[in-house]
This record gives sequence, C-alpha cells and structure tokens, in this order.
Amino acid sequence: MQMEMEQKIALALALGTLVMLVLLGLTVVASQVDCPSYKPLYSQPGLVLVYNISVTQGTYNESQLRTETVISRNLGNYTARILVVNTTVGANPMIPLFNDTSVYRIDEGLGMEEIPLYDVMLPMGIEEFSVSGMKFLGTRYYDPNSGAIITIDQNTGIILKIAYSGMGYEYTATLIRIDGGSWCNAW
Repeated sequence: MQMEMEQKIALALALGTLVMLVLLGLTVVASQVDCPSYKPLYSQPGLVLVYNISVTQGTYNESQLRTETVISRNLGNYTARILVVNTTVGANPMIPLFNDTSVYRIDEGLGMEEIPLYDVMLPMGIEEFSVSGMKFLGTRYYDPNSGAIITIDQNTGIILKIAYSGMGYEYTATLIRIDGGSWCNAW
C-alpha cells in the first residue's frame, strides 16, 4: 500500500511537470506569434505609417499623404496596403493616386520595402526624429542609384524620411504618424 501511494504521487508529479512544460512551450510559441524576435518591426501586422509627401517642380507644388498598412507577414515577406492621396489645395482627395497591396521580402540588411542598407547605401550621419510621441534616431544614407538621401531608424528598419532633388524636381517624404503594430521587438 505504501508503494502504491508513492507511485501515485510520482505519477502525479510527472504528469504535472509534463503539463507545465507543455503550457510553457505554448506560451513561448504564442509570444513568438504575437511578437517574433526574428521579425523586424516594420513588418508587424496592423502597423500604420503615414507620410507627408511634397513634390515641387518649378512653380508647381503638390502635397500628398501616403499611408502604408501592414496586412500580414510570414517568415520571408510581408504584405502592405499602400494608399496615396493628393492633398494639394483644390485637388480632389477622394481620388487616390495609388491604391494597391505590395509584397516585400524580409531579409538581413534590408530596411522596409526591401531597401538594401549595407550593400549599396552610403551612411551620411544621424538625425533625430520625433513621431507620434516616440523618438527615433535615424541613420541617413545616400543612395547612389537614385541620388536620394534616405533616413532609416536602425532599431526598427522604418523609413523616416526620403529626400531627392535633381533636374528642377524636389521630392520629400517624411513620416508624420505611426500607429498600431507591436512595439515589443526591434530587429
């Protein structure tokens, strides 16, 4: 009888330990689904980035708003819905200039929208940004392919600003709002 009681206690402890290990494993899996450590922040589903865009050519000025919403992601890529509307005074903002979804690859050394940070871009210094109450320290890169200066936050991979000028044409896109997504991870 004493042996039978010890076996029952040992079995109960073994089963309890097994159940706790399973629950711990499920907790780790659930945390990776919600906030995977292997994903950059810019690919977090639900993340909304809003950019103010200014386009100038000679005396012509145009203002636009670009909204990028991350719809989904998997191990190798993420899908974002991109909407660009004209906000120039007198323009009809109800007609989008661009409204589509795009799929972007996620890989080491790439910023959002597959911008290669290390192979092509030349670092030019840092710039501090404050967006939606959050501080970002962005690295400014010169892109020799386009001539643009692109500022990207190194902790999140998010594009903070793009500036291009040439042949009488000036283009500036600046992040003005960030919402949603999960702020629990950085790449």
